Amino acid sequence: SSGINAEYGDETEADVIERLGLPSLPDFFAGHRFFIHSDSFKDAENLRQMKRYLVAYGGKVFEHMCPEVTFIVTKSEGWLSEFKQALLVNPKIRFLKSSWVEKSSEECAAVSKTKYYIEQ
Repeated sequence: SSGINAEYGDETEADVIERLGLPSLPDFFAGHRFFIHSDSFKDAENLRQMKRYLVAYGGKVFEHMCPEVTFIVTKSEGWLSEFKQALLVNPKIRFLKSSWVEKSSEECAAVSKTKYYIEQ
């Protein structure tokens, strides 16, 4: 098999990072559970980059909408009728413009979500 464990035995990824002296990334998305509204991303590379930001900074990304999801990240600038389906799964879910993730990544800190929420 491939991956870190094949090369380094019982070391975890964190052990390897520490041993190599690599700086750890801040985890300002920790505790956030995301679903990416992939239909709103026209570019596969942009979608991949969005997922990379969310995971790298401690967020959890779900492949499917489920009750654990707390935020849907979208390229849309406004409310879409399909968002109603997500509210049926989790009535407390919030919809965030992808620009919040980009801005937070630039600032290396979670910026205020207030102006990035999409309301019905």
